Amino acid sequence: MKFGFTTKTILVLLVSLLAGCSQQSSSPTRKPSSVRVHKDSKSALKTSGSNNRSSYQTLSQNKEVNRLMKQCIDSAGGRTSIFVSSLNTNPKISRMINFGSQRAASDIKVFIMADILEMVKSHQLSLSKVIPIHASDVVGGTGVAATKNTSQMTVNQLLELMIKQSDNTATNALIDLAGGLKPINNFIQQKGFRETFLKRKMLDMKALNSGKDNLTSVKDLGTFLTRVYYHQLLGKQFDSKMLVLLTNNVNQGKLPKLVTGANIYNKTGEFPNYGVQNDAAIITKGKRGFIAVVMSENGNQSKQIYAMNVLGKQLAQIFL
Repeated sequence: MKFGFTTKTILVLLVSLLAGCSQQSSSPTRKPSSVRVHKDSKSALKTSGSNNRSSYQTLSQNKEVNRLMKQCIDSAGGRTSIFVSSLNTNPKISRMINFGSQRAASDIKVFIMADILEMVKSHQLSLSKVIPIHASDVVGGTGVAATKNTSQMTVNQLLELMIKQSDNTATNALIDLAGGLKPINNFIQQKGFRETFLKRKMLDMKALNSGKDNLTSVKDLGTFLTRVYYHQLLGKQFDSKMLVLLTNNVNQGKLPKLVTGANIYNKTGEFPNYGVQNDAAIITKGKRGFIAVVMSENGNQSKQIYAMNVLGKQLAQIFL
C-alpha cells in the first residue's frame, strides 16, 4: 500500500513510544528528593535556632558568673582568686580569675591524698597497712590525732583524719610514708599541677619563718577536682575513693554553707595569721553541679568567709 507501514517502521514507532513512557514514569521520582532537602533545611534551621538559644544562655551565664566572681573578690578583699566550672553541661561554663600560686594552707592535703592513693593503686601500699606515728610528727592545730595518744594507725584512718578533720599529725605521718617532700612534689608535677608546691610539713614553723610555705592555685585545685569528678586523675576506683574522703568534711562553713539539698565534696584551708581562707568544693544535685574554688589571703576572715557563703549560694541558684 502507498501509505502502509513496513515491519521495520512499526518496530521503530513501538520503541519510541516505550521510551517516552519510561521517561514520564521516572520523572516523579525526583520530587521526594527535593522534599527531603526541604525537610533537612527546616531541621537545620531548628537545630541552628536551638544552638543559638543555647549559646545565648551560655553567654548570659558566663557574664553572670563573671559578675558574681568580681563581686566576691571585692567583698572578700585581700588577694583573692576564684575558679568556677559547671559539671555535665554542654557547652561547659568555666571561668577563672587566677593570681597564680598562693598560700595553700590545708588545701595542699588533697595532693598528698592523691599521691598516697597512687601508691595504693600501684600496690606499694595497702589501705589497711598499720603506720607508726613518730613523736616528731605530732603537732597541734586542726585534727584529733595529737590528742589520741596512739602510736599507730592504718593508712585509711590517716587519710580520713587528714581530709575530713584536716588533721595535721595524720598529714605529717602520710608525708613520711610517701618518702618526704620531694617524691610528693614529683607526683604533683607529673600530674601537671604546675602551681602547686609542698615545701614544708604541717606546722613546721622553722621552715615557715625561713620563707618556705606550701603553695597551690585555684587553677590547680579546680583542675584537680574536675579530673577527680570525671575519674580522670587516678581512675574510677581511686577517684571515687577521693570523693568519699571529701564527703562530710568537718568544715562546710564556707562555699557550701548556704546551699541546701546538695551533695558536698570539699576541702578547706585556713591560716588566720596570714589572712588565709580557702575552700575547694564540688557541689552537685542529681546530674547537675559545679566546682568552685576560692583562695583568699591577706584579708579579713569574716569578710572572706561571708563572701564565700554568698558566692556558693548564688552559684547554686545558677547551676543547680
